[in-house]
Amino acid sequence: MKASIITGAIAALVAVGCWFGWGAYQSHQESSQALSAVQASAALFERQISARNEDGITLAEYSSRASGALESLDKEAGKLASMDWSHRPADRDVVLEFIDECKAMTRLASARVRLMVEESNAQKAYDQATKELNEATSTEREWRHKRFAVASDDLIAALQKKIDASKEAKGKVEKFLAADDAVKTAFGENKGLSKPVAEDFRKSISPSPPKGGDAKS
Repeated sequence: MKASIITGAIAALVAVGCWFGWGAYQSHQESSQALSAVQASAALFERQISARNEDGITLAEYSSRASGALESLDKEAGKLASMDWSHRPADRDVVLEFIDECKAMTRLASARVRLMVEESNAQKAYDQATKELNEATSTEREWRHKRFAVASDDLIAALQKKIDASKEAKGKVEKFLAADDAVKTAFGENKGLSKPVAEDFRKSISPSPPKGGDAKS
């Protein structure tokens, strides 16, 4: 009788150990999947924003790459959403938020590139119209002045769009950095955005240093 009780107790302990072991394995698998999605998403995003510095890249090429990056980020989010998260749902939620913010920043970067191209084209048109106005004969001056006025209005409009976009961007960048901070808290300081990229984003929303000498304390 005593032997059967001991045997039963050992069997129960083994069963409990296996259950906890399986739970730990499942928890590790979920955490690994979440971390893999973080790193894949960060790499996709950083590769996309670095493309704007490539020599000779056109707006059409950049926009096409942005669409591809967004599609890949959607796939990463889809993988996470399709899994059964019984142990680490908080990890999943942190990563999904990070992916959403990577997508938002990808769209923001694309909008900025479009505005830069629009401003550049408007500036070129303005410079050409100014040159033509300065070189105009008396008979040409009226219609060249009209062309100059249109070019001037277009340049002002392009610059205003850029100013408005910069104001709206600050809150979006802050939200993006908060999502990256959450990733680093959950998975480690070396996860999510690379340090140089994160610093570039922080600098982009930091107040400009005062001009004209040292600030008084």
